[in-house]
Amino acid sequence: MIEEARLSLEAYAASGKGLARPGTQCWACGLPERQEIDEAFKRGTSIGVIRRWLIDVRGYSQNDATRSKLENHRDNHVTR
Repeated sequence: MIEEARLSLEAYAASGKGLARPGTQCWACGLPERQEIDEAFKRGTSIGVIRRWLIDVRGYSQNDATRSKLENHRDNHVTR
């Protein structure tokens, strides 16, 4: 058996191996609509409305424009 398979969950989490790969870009940061999205978040527009706009108006798929991707962007990249 591989030694890593014996790590406890706590030890694995502390090692950082379960985190996103370094350099993984935020999905919303790469969109041409990013500035408009950031401004909408600052005005208090809901994630649901922004998501529906990306899907219905801008043509992104439901699999791409997910709530979790938008939450991640808001929480980590939008300065209020």
